[in-house]
Amino acid sequence: YDFKQIENARSKIILIHLRHASVGSKETTKNAHPFFYKNFVFEHNGSVGKDNLIKHLDEKFKKLLKSETDSEVYFLLIMQFFAETKNIIEAIKKALAIIKQYSYRALNFIMSDGKKIYAYRDFSKNANKLEDYYTLKYLVLDNSIIICSDNLSDDRWLPLKNKELLVVDKKLKISKLYL
Repeated sequence: YDFKQIENARSKIILIHLRHASVGSKETTKNAHPFFYKNFVFEHNGSVGKDNLIKHLDEKFKKLLKSETDSEVYFLLIMQFFAETKNIIEAIKKALAIIKQYSYRALNFIMSDGKKIYAYRDFSKNANKLEDYYTLKYLVLDNSIIICSDNLSDDRWLPLKNKELLVVDKKLKISKLYL
């Protein structure tokens, strides 16, 4: 990737997802995160049962699938429930309730609607040996908050607990919920 394309990026919210390809062709960007729907952007680390989740998507949302990833299905399931409820927290809860009926390794995501950032950490009991791999941490600075899976500095990073949702608003006010 040519990082010079983003070196001058300016925004209140910037999401970057740097990972090795784990699904589908490594020769294409169609499976690359983040995924977009209207004003939402979404990145996921983990694995969920894609074939099981697709069964829960309405035809309208199935037609929006562009990648081969479980992550995009997970995201569109949240967006489908958001279209129904108009409440992103309720939409996340409804999607999680469906996903947790099936096997999964981790449901970690970072998502934004352009006004708030939502970061969620959830690894299954089956992934306990990978608890240190499926992390999400945040760092509060004077005029920003950084959320990532690995410490980027020697500063005091705060870990999200398992099943914790972190919500950051435009004034950098932090709220936490356990889902």
